[in-house]
Amino acid sequence: MNGSEAADSQAQAAPGGSPAGAASPHVVPRRTLADRVARRHQGDIVANRRWLLRLVAPLGLLVVLSLLAYPGLRFRLLMYQARHGSRVEQVEAWHELAGRDDPRALEVYIEALGGLRNNQSFYGLILQHLGPRPERLPVALAMLGDPVVERRRGAIYAVYAIRREPHVAQRDDIREAMQRALESDADFRCRLYAIHALTDLAVEASLPVLVAASADEDGRICRLVPGALAALAKRSPGCADEVVARLLAILDSEDAAVRVAGIEALGDLAHPAAHDRLLTLFQEGDGLEAATALAALASYGIQQVRPLALRAARETDPVFRATAVAVLVLDPALGAQRAVVALVLDEDLDVRRRAYEVLRRCVAPKGVALGLVERLREARRQPVIERCHSAIARLVGQEPEDLPAGQPSQVAAKQATYWAVVVKARWQ
Repeated sequence: MNGSEAADSQAQAAPGGSPAGAASPHVVPRRTLADRVARRHQGDIVANRRWLLRLVAPLGLLVVLSLLAYPGLRFRLLMYQARHGSRVEQVEAWHELAGRDDPRALEVYIEALGGLRNNQSFYGLILQHLGPRPERLPVALAMLGDPVVERRRGAIYAVYAIRREPHVAQRDDIREAMQRALESDADFRCRLYAIHALTDLAVEASLPVLVAASADEDGRICRLVPGALAALAKRSPGCADEVVARLLAILDSEDAAVRVAGIEALGDLAHPAAHDRLLTLFQEGDGLEAATALAALASYGIQQVRPLALRAARETDPVFRATAVAVLVLDPALGAQRAVVALVLDEDLDVRRRAYEVLRRCVAPKGVALGLVERLREARRQPVIERCHSAIARLVGQEPEDLPAGQPSQVAAKQATYWAVVVKARWQ
């Protein structure tokens, strides 16, 4: 067989009668097969995503509807957020829980109150949401016996806030709860809140508890007892004699701060039985106790204490001079006015500050102001000029301005002339 015949036989042997070199239509090239597999795989992924979306969308909608239809679940989420969320999340939860009367919401507030010792700015926010609602009082009272100290702190603070309502203030259960906290609670802050509440309540039945608290192991509690007893004596005059007797006994305390608090309480009451003891403390005592006794004696009448105050104004101890100015501004006598002028220009900065603080209570402001004007006219030293200028401005109700430049004597004369006109116009 020649070459042409062999070629014809190969052509006939090829399927479909196609030439040997041509591709058969029934054979898929490799690239085309790979493309088909990729497209099919991609179609499966899209189909899977669509299937997942069809499954997840109804589930998400079901969760949202359950949150809206089942308030208890939303409430639990808010409770968790208020307890364990960030500070911003907690505030948001408190805002939403504020309108709920559920006792568990009150527990969240109470826990927050007890745990925010170092975040005083949040106290107002929480108490605003807590609200002085009497119906919430039983929950707070029940939590006073909680073993967790933070919850007890929050509970006693909540009771302290709720009891401000007029129709709840005198409830016996509040007083008894505060007394138990003051007597037996081991935490200082709980006892501190309790004594503040008993001071405001000022119920005669609290007298034995307050007297016992004067021997508290923490001196900070003991220092608050005299003020609580004085408030009680003012509210219940029938027990004033017993309260004064207890306060006089407190003056023998080893703690100087407790003794000073007792002297202030006796001066607040101005009871005749305490006058002689206060006079003795001024005459024989020293430092802050004697100065506090002088201020307490002023409550018995300025006529009686005037000689003592004038003597204190000449003492070397600045504490006495600062107390003297606080007493003498209440005396319209000419000698007292001159002493006040001298104390306003005192060399000691604390004495001058004390004088500036009490000048607005001066009963003879015109006399003191004119005395300062004369001192200003005679002044030659810049510090004295500045003190006179500042004191006169405060007396007439103005803010002290900077002095003009110039020689001190010329500035003093010019300012004295100006202030003389202002003072006469102010008190015609």
